This record gives sequence, structure tokens and C-alpha cells, in this order.
Amino acid sequence: MSADPIVILCVGGAVGAVSTVVGLGAGAAFLLLPWAGVSLPAALLCVKAVMAAQDLCAWIGLGTGASARGDRGVAAARAASLTRAHARTHIATAAGGALGAAITVCAPAIGAAALMAGALIAAWRDRRWLAVYVGGCGVGAGLLQRVHAARSHAPDGAWRSAAVELGTVANGAAVLVLWALMPIAGTQWAWEVALLAIGQAGGAWCGARWRPFVRARARG
Repeated sequence: MSADPIVILCVGGAVGAVSTVVGLGAGAAFLLLPWAGVSLPAALLCVKAVMAAQDLCAWIGLGTGASARGDRGVAAARAASLTRAHARTHIATAAGGALGAAITVCAPAIGAAALMAGALIAAWRDRRWLAVYVGGCGVGAGLLQRVHAARSHAPDGAWRSAAVELGTVANGAAVLVLWALMPIAGTQWAWEVALLAIGQAGGAWCGARWRPFVRARARG
């Protein structure tokens, strides 16, 4: 079945905006892919490409929104994450995302599932394992990061900025690895994926920019 391009853009935009506002549910748009005729071997690359785009736009939107509101804590955390001193963390996150993607593609299905489950269990205790899980799967990673933030009593805005930062780097590295492994994975690009990425990235940016307004209306 062939999907309408406008439908794909609208679904991607809606999911990107809502998931950025609430912090969960970013993968819901991928239910559209089988209906749009995208083959299952292409699903992992689709997921990682769109998530990388959404996280990047949400990261930018959260940072610019915080600066505009005068939220110095969130803006400072975002600025610090871009400094040279933070580069080692980004390198480790990228390596973890790449490793997770490679495991998922190259290992047999049962073995990959077991390894991803192990990474998720490890990430429950130690956040450093989260990049491996995000690169290979990522389902529920937002909820897990919310739990880590609650344990450390981190401010809500700072947690969201850290979450989209990790997603941008880990998913971006996973996309590069998956692209290189396309012949092994039997993966091919599809125009539906590009539209979904554009829609979800745009929705994420809008959701990040307008999240304070949505929260104010909800409280009122």
C-alpha cells in the first residue's frame, strides 16, 4: 500500500511535537512504515535516521527556547555539552551507539535481542550503557532517562536536554554504521523515510519551542 506524502508529513510532525513535549512516544510514527510499504530490513535504519533528526532538532529547540526564556540552568547545561571538555563524553556515546547498531545488524536475531536486553538492564543501573541500547534499539529509553533524572533529582529541563543530546549523538553514529552495513542488512532507502524524518524533525523543533506554553496552559 502506498501512503499519501501529506499524511506521512503530518503524522511525523504530530508525533515529533507531542513526543518532545511529553518526553515519550517518539517511536510511534514508525507504525506508519509498514503501511507505507517500507520493508522490515529497512526499519532499523529508518528508526535511527528519524530519531537522530528529531533529537537534533529538539536539542536545538530546547537550547534556543531556554535562552529566550532566560532559563540559565538549561542554557548553561547545553552550552557546556558543546565545549571541548565534553568531547570525550560525545565520543563515548557515539561509540556506544555504533556498537549497538552493529550488534543488532550483525548478530542473529535472538543473540541481538539478548544483548540489547542486557544493555537495557545495565543501563538501568549505569547510564553509560544507555548509548549502546539507544544505538541498537532505544524503545523505552526516554522513560529510563526520566527514571535516572528522578533518582538524581535533576531539573526537568536539564534532563530533557541531556536526553536529546544523547539521542542525537548515539542515533547519529548508529545511522553511519547502518549505512555502511546496508549490504549486510539488506537495507534500502525509501522516500517515505525521508518525509517522515522531515516531518518528525520539524514537529520536534516546534514542540521544544512551545513546550513551556503547553505546560503553562496545562497548569492553568
